[in-house]
Amino acid sequence: MGVNVNKMRSKPADEGECIQLCRDILDSIDDVPDAGADFAAGVEETTEGIMATIEERGRATENQLKALRNMKAGLDKWLGDD
Repeated sequence: MGVNVNKMRSKPADEGECIQLCRDILDSIDDVPDAGADFAAGVEETTEGIMATIEERGRATENQLKALRNMKAGLDKWLGDD
């Protein structure tokens, strides 16, 4: 019995929303206080990777959108925007 690849794929998400979230996150990274430098570096690396994947594939997934929203929420806490 083979693996059903369609069940493994994440549902599509709005590509524009994901790219905008990526830009918002990357624009705010430098504002994170020094105490959050490790967090900011990880968020920056992950966000750049997600953005590159979306641009390469021309589509976004719900999992990517969820990850971006979670990182944005964490970033907002560090910036006092929550």
